[in-house]
Amino acid sequence: MQERLGRRIAIENVSSYVRFADDALGEGEFLAAIAREADCGVLLDLNNLFVNEHNHGASAEAAIAALDPARIFQIHLAGPSEAHALLVDTHDHPVRDEVWALYERTIARLGPVSTLIEWDAAIPPWERLVAEAARAREIVGRLWPAASPARAA
Repeated sequence: MQERLGRRIAIENVSSYVRFADDALGEGEFLAAIAREADCGVLLDLNNLFVNEHNHGASAEAAIAALDPARIFQIHLAGPSEAHALLVDTHDHPVRDEVWALYERTIARLGPVSTLIEWDAAIPPWERLVAEAARAREIVGRLWPAASPARAA
């Protein structure tokens, strides 16, 4: 696809609701292998990692550690819905505190990375969206004071 388009693409990690008994690789290892083989970037969705950690016990931290920081093109943040014991990646709630904490640890490790707040349903007032973006900028600015605000959120 990259050859056809004449540009690099980024693949996104997905949220999942079932596990396969024969999984040979962890989520981060699998994503890293695909990105390496395809020589593409990664759109790192921290909410999806959090959902998978909650639903399956998969370590979000281990997944992030398995990725090549140079391949992370963008980070996505979102809020899931609760469906009994599961979390569902619905993008219709505020970013959860656990995801913000994961974002902070990820930015501390990777440096400033372009970040997008995803909110696809039950869209709140504009001020709420701006506040979420401002929180991402604040984290990047606090951890990387010399970072350009344009790259932060």
